[in-house]
Amino acid sequence: MSDIVFDPPMKRRRAVDLRRIALVAPLLMIFTAILIIPLVLMLSSAFQRISLSTYQVTERFTLYQFTRFFGDSYYLGLLWQTLNIAGLTTFCCLLIGYPFALHMWRAGPRERRALRLIVLSPLLISFVVLNFGWLIILAPQGMINYLASTLGLTSQPWPLLYTKGAVIVGLVHVHLPFMILSIANGLEGIRPEVVRAAASLGAGRTRQFFRVILPLSAGGVVSGCLIVFATTSSAFVTPVLLGGAWVKTLASVAYQQIMVNLDIPFGSAISIILLFLSGILTFLLVRLTTWLQPHLADPKSASS
Repeated sequence: MSDIVFDPPMKRRRAVDLRRIALVAPLLMIFTAILIIPLVLMLSSAFQRISLSTYQVTERFTLYQFTRFFGDSYYLGLLWQTLNIAGLTTFCCLLIGYPFALHMWRAGPRERRALRLIVLSPLLISFVVLNFGWLIILAPQGMINYLASTLGLTSQPWPLLYTKGAVIVGLVHVHLPFMILSIANGLEGIRPEVVRAAASLGAGRTRQFFRVILPLSAGGVVSGCLIVFATTSSAFVTPVLLGGAWVKTLASVAYQQIMVNLDIPFGSAISIILLFLSGILTFLLVRLTTWLQPHLADPKSASS
């Protein structure tokens, strides 16, 4: 009977694979515990129907919660308002963040470090504290209304607080660093030789931007837009503090249904709808950028 010969490289590969599995296993367990299991429970609850008088499950699998949502114009209006606020916040962050990131990319090392510290400073403070700061600024007796009345611009306080504008301002303040850092990361991947080559070929600063810098930094722009849109569409603290009962979003309504009305299936259905629509919009944005990026660099489509 011949002896079985083990291949040492095969044994080493198996040992490396086991070592990798051992390193990843704790992270996978945590990921499963805090994300996968709650998501599965929420998904299963969204297809149930309960009696609001006894809070007992009356139907195990039904589309009642989804038909209830899409059949009510009130919830459809909340859906549009949530996506509208997220879209406007993303646009404002992009409008403010790209010039700042571009200046930071062109700045010297010392100035770049100082600017990066300024960008990171809001992330060192709790979102609740930041929103309370805007409560003080936008309140009827806050700083803006005090200055307006002192300068004689108004005799009555401006209704700044508990409006959609206040919510957007608070969300921009909270999420602007994510946009700036994402764009800056995309800009740092551009080699300076490429920009200098475009300048040596006669391209001005405007053409350099639209033909070289913008297409090559599109990945950072998309990453920033995805992060800001996904987080603002599901934001809870800022709409509650700065919007109050007058500016509702799907996140606050889902919280109310689950924690106040104890209608867990309907709150779960709202969360699933928001998650699904955010995923679809994210996919469409990625596909649009993938199609648009080569066209941005196409000489035929660039402005002279």
